[in-house]
Amino acid sequence: MKTKNNKISITDIQKKCIEFQPKGSLLVNGIPGSGKTTILIERARYLQQKKMEKNILLLAYNRSMTSYLQQLATKSGINDLEVDTFHSWGMNILRSINYPRTYVLPTEDKFGTVRFARNIVRKQNSKSFSLPKFETDRNEISFLSQEIDWMKGLNINTVEKYYETSRSGRGSDIRVTKKNKKWIFEVFSKFNALLYSNRQIDFPDVAIILYEKAKEIPKELLPDHVLIDEAQDLSAMQLIVLAEFAQKSLTIGADKAQQIYKNRFSWKNLGIDIRGTRTKVLGQTFRSTKEIVQLANRFQQQDEILVKDDEYIEPTLPNRSGPKPTVILSKTYGEEIEKVIKKVKSIRANDKNATIGIICVKNDKIDAFVEALNEQGIPNVIVNELGADLMSPGVKLTTYFSAKGLEFDHVFVTNLRKNAMPKLKVFPGEEEKEVLSTERKKFYVAMTRAKLSLTITGVNPLSEFIDSLDKRLYKLE
Repeated sequence: MKTKNNKISITDIQKKCIEFQPKGSLLVNGIPGSGKTTILIERARYLQQKKMEKNILLLAYNRSMTSYLQQLATKSGINDLEVDTFHSWGMNILRSINYPRTYVLPTEDKFGTVRFARNIVRKQNSKSFSLPKFETDRNEISFLSQEIDWMKGLNINTVEKYYETSRSGRGSDIRVTKKNKKWIFEVFSKFNALLYSNRQIDFPDVAIILYEKAKEIPKELLPDHVLIDEAQDLSAMQLIVLAEFAQKSLTIGADKAQQIYKNRFSWKNLGIDIRGTRTKVLGQTFRSTKEIVQLANRFQQQDEILVKDDEYIEPTLPNRSGPKPTVILSKTYGEEIEKVIKKVKSIRANDKNATIGIICVKNDKIDAFVEALNEQGIPNVIVNELGADLMSPGVKLTTYFSAKGLEFDHVFVTNLRKNAMPKLKVFPGEEEKEVLSTERKKFYVAMTRAKLSLTITGVNPLSEFIDSLDKRLYKLE
């Protein structure tokens, strides 16, 4: 995808993806900025306008990305394209078939319900109940919650299947015996029973229920063509459902280097045929400058887990050059905000049409930037807000988690402070190296949102990620 005078020029391999036969599966495996999102939008146009297909579903993994895709589709002149998240789309189908339980357990109530389930099982079986040892009750509940999500993500619905299924990424400090598994599954079953009695479901249940009710769903409710952006962050069960429900074709945009949720799977094990020409690899970026990609690549290559993955793609450096990325160090968060706003003002003075992304670790850090921007009279938009305009010039604020899939002319990756980014809080059942790998991916994703300039800001005590950056590839301010 080359851009000239704001017009998109499609490369040969992108065109092959867009015009790939509208039957069966296609995997578009591409690095950040390689055009995966553009391919999905243009493939939707191709199917709609050239093949006269109407029933097309484009899925993203969160609401901010859904909003962005919808705005891209509208800007591209694509009408009546259904753009949604998996959960929203799935819940709409369940309501359409009058499924009796469509109230989803609020995330903030999950721990309490798991604890209640654990307490019931433990009380009823006080002499034999056994779980792995944890330092605190909260750690035990956190472990059980993660184990429940993992089981549901793979549709493990019998204790025998639980015994048989290997569990990677649980952490070397947690030893789970067969006896432990028996009682974990009892807690899992009681948790589900509590939801059922309250006419509730859990978020991961949406995929399971759709799978179980597949024969009851009228064909007219199912999409002919499904296109998925950032598919690596969907669960195995969600992808199985989408592959089965797509009546004609399934197009998957994915990049393991940007996988920020703990969903492990292989396409083969999911029953998705992407052999041979059904996989297209995009190793060239058209978004960022050579200087930005160099810095991001060098940092990414320190992730031992990622580089050993069979689907890892080492990005090719682009020809387009620009200024070296900048690293700014501050003593406090307040000083960091002042320095960022000073540079934002400079960018806006030189280019009123520029898009500027400020990426923060948490919403409270976004709020601090918003307050300061408002005081300076600088218009701004929070990406996650309903109806946020993500395409127009100006300042956009987002978290690391919500930045994926977006792009801005100028990017400020902020809050690089010890214990903030990376946030190495390792819960029971997690491997520290895997938590670090996920944090690395979040930082890599944030850096690769930048098209023209990248500024990274650190706050004392500095994040270890600042030390991991190649000093030859940035300038220090």
